[in-house]
Amino acid sequence: MNYTLLALGALALVGIGLYNWRYGVFTALVLVVIEGAIRKWLLTQNSQIVYFAKEIVLVSAYARFFLFGGCSESKSTPPAFSDSLKIFMVLGAGWIFLDSFNPATGSLLAGLFGWRSYVIFMPLCLMVPHLFENTEQFERFLRFYLLLALPVGLLGMVQFYSPPESPLNVYAAGASGASEVGDIAVFGEDKFVRVTGTFSYISGYSTYLVFTLALLLPVLVSIKNGMLRILLAAALMLMAGNMGMTGSRSTVLGACIVLIGFIVLTMITGTEGERSRSGIHLLAGTAALIGIRLLFKTAFLALQQRVDFDWEENQTRILASVFEPLDYLGFAGLFGYGPGITQPAVGALRAMLHLPEGGIEFSSPTDSENTRVLVELGVPGFLLWYGLRVLLVIFMWRTRSKLKSPFLRQVGLGAFLVLLFQLFAVTVFGPTSNIYHWFLAGFIPLLPKLDRSSEVTQDRPGKAVRPRRGRAQAARAIIRSGSPEATNLAQ
Repeated sequence: MNYTLLALGALALVGIGLYNWRYGVFTALVLVVIEGAIRKWLLTQNSQIVYFAKEIVLVSAYARFFLFGGCSESKSTPPAFSDSLKIFMVLGAGWIFLDSFNPATGSLLAGLFGWRSYVIFMPLCLMVPHLFENTEQFERFLRFYLLLALPVGLLGMVQFYSPPESPLNVYAAGASGASEVGDIAVFGEDKFVRVTGTFSYISGYSTYLVFTLALLLPVLVSIKNGMLRILLAAALMLMAGNMGMTGSRSTVLGACIVLIGFIVLTMITGTEGERSRSGIHLLAGTAALIGIRLLFKTAFLALQQRVDFDWEENQTRILASVFEPLDYLGFAGLFGYGPGITQPAVGALRAMLHLPEGGIEFSSPTDSENTRVLVELGVPGFLLWYGLRVLLVIFMWRTRSKLKSPFLRQVGLGAFLVLLFQLFAVTVFGPTSNIYHWFLAGFIPLLPKLDRSSEVTQDRPGKAVRPRRGRAQAARAIIRSGSPEATNLAQ
């Protein structure tokens, strides 16, 4: 293990966040996409330490923003989160922190490490409203970030058609859910590899695909540049194909929720400006389906075989994501067994530092995150945590309904659909889902701020300058003509 290289890398990340908190946030979001590639192919011996890279740069950005006046650098003040959201954030984070001292965790360090999973990305939602000053900056970021999907999707295609023993088809050491090295997940009768792209494991890539789809749709509608629209349309088609190549049923379900939600909710609740663009949603969905039919038929046939083979399991998992926690209310009790008791990362920490084992070993029969949260936090903590998550969904919808810009309304709709889907998917215990969750939560105050700045820009008397430019051009024309008026103007 090269500790010198790791130390230099950590210092560089800390320096980025402390120098400019915005650069720190952007770096963390890019690391989400490329971190897995670094862990799988570049720094394989240091995989578990690289896992914390985005957290290192974010914590330094937090320090710059909250402690050293970074928040005052914003040129405009965004609307604040509502008091109810603030109360749930404080109570939820506070309850989980106190529950870290639960004796059932076996170790305070393990409990605090489990607490970190819940709250490490929460401050991000308070920084996002200050991240962009106007809609143009926001659009530029989204275009850049979504263009990253092109190389990621192309890599996924190559992985799918490569054999399981290919160097491209590996998981990062210690990735949550990953099996032993060389034991690569396959699906379908022909045993195709379940692709991971640049991500450490399948779950992270699945989250990225749904998140990308939700932002690609509104950006595609707003883009005027023909070449950029072609590139992003190609990225959309690649993302659709890679959804089937992951072999993940929940990913396809999430994509259906996003795509159908865009089409239906835009038609029902959209403004006239939104509805006029809804044809592009239909066109994008049609193009994706054609691509699936012509280019990615093999992947979706293998996925269909997996769905048909595990049909009863599929139904059980869907129902469990809603109802399974009811079966464990008595088992969880008032305080649960402490944060981290069901998290594989905490188990790895215990083994590495030789910490005492927890009071129980629990895993949900259907891998339902809701049940695991209940067992960790107890009934009050569960209600606080999911009360906060539900409020975020509600306030995102309210925010979207008050916006005037068709583009921002569509972005708000995409964020709403992802947050809604994440209520029933793995979010807290998936670092990719977790950071995207709180990034999107920050849209609640960000989008009204951008909407307001767009109105101010449109209301500026800039158009009044144009007649003056027109008169100047007319005057120059008269001077060139050599008429008597030209002599007077020249004088």
